[in-house]
Amino acid sequence: MKKGIIAAGLTTLALVLSGCNLTFGSKKAKYTIMVYMCGADLESGYDGYNVDPYSAGLASRDIFEMCAAMNQPKNVNVIVETGGAKAWKNGKINANKLTRWHIKDGELVKDEELEKYTSMGEAKTFQSFLEWGLTKYPAEKTGVVMWNHGGAMQGVCFDERMNGDGLLASEVTSAVKGAFEKTGRKEKLEWIGYDACLMAVQDIAEANSDYFNYMVCAQESEAGEGWVYNKWLDDVYEGKDTETILKEICDTFIASYKYRPNDQTLSALDLSNMPAYKEAWEGLSNKLNNTLTSSNKNEFQNMMKQVKTYGSTTYSYSDLQDNGLSTNPNNPHYYGNYGIVQEGSYYIDYGYNSFGTFDIKDFLNKLGTKYSNMSNEIAKVNAAYNDLLLYNKVGREAGESNGLCLFFPMHSRCSASYYYNAQQTRFANWRSVTATLGEK
Repeated sequence: MKKGIIAAGLTTLALVLSGCNLTFGSKKAKYTIMVYMCGADLESGYDGYNVDPYSAGLASRDIFEMCAAMNQPKNVNVIVETGGAKAWKNGKINANKLTRWHIKDGELVKDEELEKYTSMGEAKTFQSFLEWGLTKYPAEKTGVVMWNHGGAMQGVCFDERMNGDGLLASEVTSAVKGAFEKTGRKEKLEWIGYDACLMAVQDIAEANSDYFNYMVCAQESEAGEGWVYNKWLDDVYEGKDTETILKEICDTFIASYKYRPNDQTLSALDLSNMPAYKEAWEGLSNKLNNTLTSSNKNEFQNMMKQVKTYGSTTYSYSDLQDNGLSTNPNNPHYYGNYGIVQEGSYYIDYGYNSFGTFDIKDFLNKLGTKYSNMSNEIAKVNAAYNDLLLYNKVGREAGESNGLCLFFPMHSRCSASYYYNAQQTRFANWRSVTATLGEK
C-alpha cells in the first residue's frame, strides 16, 4: 500500500512510495522506463498442449537483465507490468495476476497485484498501466517498451491466458490517448519501443507519432531473447541523451547474435519527421492511384515478389524433405503461392508471409525501375525517409533491410479488410493502392 508524508506549506511535496524514486511538484525523476511485459509462450513454454518449464523463461531472463544493470540513480525508474503467460520461471511472479513492479538496488520489488485479471491485449489494460506509471513515476522523459510477440498490422502483446488476444495499432494509440486525457498530460512521451517481431511498419510509426518523439522497432522476426536490457539501461543510468540510448538498444541487440546466423534488424525513428514523410508517401500513392488500375495487378504483384519481405519461413534442404515440400525452387508447394526461392544453401518461402510487410527502400528502388514516370515522387519519399530514419542496424544475413516497412497484402491470409482498414491506418491513398492491386 502507499504511504505518504504530507507537510503543509512546502512548495515541493516529497513522497516515498514503496521505495520508488520520485518527487511531485517542481521536481520529477529524470527518466522512467515502463515495460509492458506480456510473457506468453516466450515465458511459459506453452506449445498449445503442454507447458514445458525448461524451454522458455525469456521474459524472466530480461527481468534479470534489468536487475543486472549497475548504479541505478535515485532519479531513474524502471517499472514493469507482468502478465499474459500461463507460467513464470521467476518465482516472485504469480501467473494468475497482473502485477506491477519497480527495480530497486538490483531487485524486482512488487508495487501491487491487480485484483481482477484482464487481457494484456485489451486497450483498457494497457491504458491502466500507463496511467499508473505516469502518475506514480512521473519523469522528465519516459520510454515505453512493449514486450512480447509482434505481428505487424496484426498487433502486439498477445495474451496466451486470453486466447492470444492482442493489441492492434489503433488500440495502442487509443490507450495512450486515454492515459493522456486521464492524467492531463499534454507533452509527448520520449519514445516507444517494440521488443517484438515485425513492428517496423510505417502505419504503426505514424499512429505513434501523435504521442511519442521516437520509436524503436524491428522489421524482421526478433529472436526470442530480445533486447539486452542491462547494456542500454547502463546508458540511461549514466544520463546519456535519448538518441544515444536508442542507438545502444539497436547496437547491443544486433551484436548479441554475432556468433550465430544473424538476420536480425532493429531501427530507431525520429517521429518528428513523420508528417513530412507521410505527405511524400501519400503523394507517391496518389500517383500510383492515377497511373495503375486493376489491370496492372499481376505486373505490380510480380514486382512486389522481388522486394525484400519479412516474417517468411527459411528451410534447409532436409527441412523441405521432412515437411513434404518441393525441393524445386520453381515449383510452388501446397500453399499455392509463388513457391520457395533458393538463396545460397537455404530455401525461403516468401509466399508464407501472412504479414504483408516489405522494405520501403527496396520497394522504392524496384518501383523506380519498373515505372520511370514516378521518379519525382520517389525522390521526395526517399528524402523524407532519410530524415525519418534516425538509425538502422542489421545482422550480416538481414539482406536489403533499411529500417521501415510498408504493408501490402499478397495473400488473403493478410486479412487486409480487417487489419488494414481506415481505423488501422491513416495512409488513405496507400490503402486505396492496396485495395486495387493487393489481395482481399
